[in-house]
Amino acid sequence: MSNDIDTITVVCMAGIEDRRLERTLMGGTKAIRDAGKRFTPQYEGEDDSAYKIRLNSTFLFNGFEDAIKTSSGKVTAKDVILNDDVPEVIRGYSQNIDGQGRNLTAFALDTFREAMIDGISFIYVDFTEVIPPENGESLLSDQIAQGARPNTILYRADQVLGFKHTNINGQEQLTQIRILEQVTMPDGLYGERVVDQIRVLIPGGFELWHLVKVTGVTEKQWVKVKEGITSIQYIPIVPVYTNRIGYMTGRPPLKALAELNLEHWISSSDQRTALTFARFAMMAFSGVQPG
Repeated sequence: MSNDIDTITVVCMAGIEDRRLERTLMGGTKAIRDAGKRFTPQYEGEDDSAYKIRLNSTFLFNGFEDAIKTSSGKVTAKDVILNDDVPEVIRGYSQNIDGQGRNLTAFALDTFREAMIDGISFIYVDFTEVIPPENGESLLSDQIAQGARPNTILYRADQVLGFKHTNINGQEQLTQIRILEQVTMPDGLYGERVVDQIRVLIPGGFELWHLVKVTGVTEKQWVKVKEGITSIQYIPIVPVYTNRIGYMTGRPPLKALAELNLEHWISSSDQRTALTFARFAMMAFSGVQPG
């Protein structure tokens, strides 16, 4: 049993390992080179220097990434159209669904692409914090005045560290989820720094934890920097499945293609090495005794 906030559950760790090849391929040549022996075997008799030369002289033909882009593009080839019964305020939000300028179609494209890679992705609906007036509760007028609004956030499957759920009246309901993300914070007058953050969501509440350097402690530690309550008694996160294997879990639907792409990478590496030796003349002696 572990009480560490960054503990990855068995289910989530298994998913991370299952998707490692697909995520590496999406990183291109650099990522698969950095993975080293995990995906590029070092052969018997091949020293480290020769292996490194072979690894760094091989380039990835990324058929897997091309297939992901093609399939995602076909699904969102036309703009998402809202029905006539959609409230006007939501229509307005759909032009900037995430608060960062992406409209609903662009956000749907990114969501489906991540789900095609991993088998699942997640959409979380956050809401801008409303600062209440002194000695009073925040009202709708405060929300409007401060420009508070809902924003959608896209999470990859690998960002989920763990989740808990229970069956209530025959329906599975999420009771806790921990999500790893990164936030950019100001650092001095002109600089900025990236901080690892874990968002903990429960029905009706949330916590934010930062990985920070604590005075007198050698290693960084997770420190709770914020917590609060929400006005809804459920966790507003929705899984998007392309290959569902269980509640809140999925498996890459194009795994066979990813493995075929890996086979091509290894074969290409071997072929390039063979051509290198074949292209250069090698001195040979016949009929001469050793020494």
